[in-house]
Amino acid sequence: MKILLSMYVCDPKRGSEQGRSWNWAMMYVKLGYDVWCVTTSRGKANIEEYLRENPTPNLHFTFVDVPNWVEKSYKYMVGIYLHYFTWQSAAYQTAKHLDRQVNFDAVHHISYGSVRMGSAMWQLHKPLILGALGGGQFPPPAFKEYYLVGWRKEILRKMGSAVLEFLNPNMRRSLKQAKLVLVNNEPTLEVAKKYGAKEIKYFLDDSVADKDMPATMPERPQSEVIKIIWVARLLPLKALPLALEALSKLSPEVKYTLTIIGGGTIAKFIPELLKKYKLEDKAVWKGQIPYSEVLKAYREHDLFLFSSLRDSSVTQLLEAMSVALPYITLNLNGAKVLLPEDTGIKIPVTNPQETVKAFTEAIEFMYRNPEKRVEMGVKGYQFAKEESWEKKSKLIAQYYKELGILK
Repeated sequence: MKILLSMYVCDPKRGSEQGRSWNWAMMYVKLGYDVWCVTTSRGKANIEEYLRENPTPNLHFTFVDVPNWVEKSYKYMVGIYLHYFTWQSAAYQTAKHLDRQVNFDAVHHISYGSVRMGSAMWQLHKPLILGALGGGQFPPPAFKEYYLVGWRKEILRKMGSAVLEFLNPNMRRSLKQAKLVLVNNEPTLEVAKKYGAKEIKYFLDDSVADKDMPATMPERPQSEVIKIIWVARLLPLKALPLALEALSKLSPEVKYTLTIIGGGTIAKFIPELLKKYKLEDKAVWKGQIPYSEVLKAYREHDLFLFSSLRDSSVTQLLEAMSVALPYITLNLNGAKVLLPEDTGIKIPVTNPQETVKAFTEAIEFMYRNPEKRVEMGVKGYQFAKEESWEKKSKLIAQYYKELGILK
């Protein structure tokens, strides 16, 4: 079977969207398909290095770039859209030429995985798969105080999304024509349904790399002090102040420490925030550290807090679960629909006062019930271990067979 992958970003040595694109490509290779990938040159050096060291006859890359003046526009918000749509148009022309030579059985648009960006590949009129898509979600306006800065950008993002829905034909045509649309959160599913997607499935296109997944479940010694960790890029949408406020309201009986890991635009506010919530003696901020050290830190703590208001998927939560670390997070977006209920505590998002209160009560519950932390950690470890790309490949093959996409 011959499949074309449309991947705006792809890099075997990067995480996030670049790494997911690479994982999709390798999954199809292992399924035995002949795989052609159309992507930008940003990951070219690492891709070519991998292929030199690991010859893969059924994996082919074509690199498509945009004019220099468009490339230079990428650093601006509007320029990102210009860059992507220009690349999409060029990628389609390249794909059309490749299709004349190869005659693809199916096309999978992988990145950007944004429901409103769409894909120009619908014009090939081949069985089309989209996703996994996110981008349909918007943070609850009642919680804007926890942004500190950047709420105006969220409003502009929402307005831009509305414009894209109205003006972007690739979004509407690709959703309507797709044989299968994979999504990773409920708001994105609703957008896909609104624009005519016929077959939509939740899909977690993320996993912990085999080399980082412990062969046996880590165990934690119990103590009177619960060691809490918060890990994320320090961006407004991650809502660190929400977690800090919840901690500040804990009963004096709760003995805990807090480690904050991450760097980003709100890093400058951390000393002020710790002073505001009277956590200077409880918290340590380590900044941005190598991924290997992040994984080590997960193992050294008892509870993971994740307070993001607008994450499509569940990357950090999976990382924590891979080392049997239970979590407390908001019952939003990817965490709401992709994670089992028995692997952590999901906090209802109602209004700030009620949500902070529920967050605080969840932390106190975890403190007073170490056996429940262990139980959730075991369930989380089992889930993370099962969410391998091998399992995902079997699921995808099953979907394709059921829908007649591939034999």
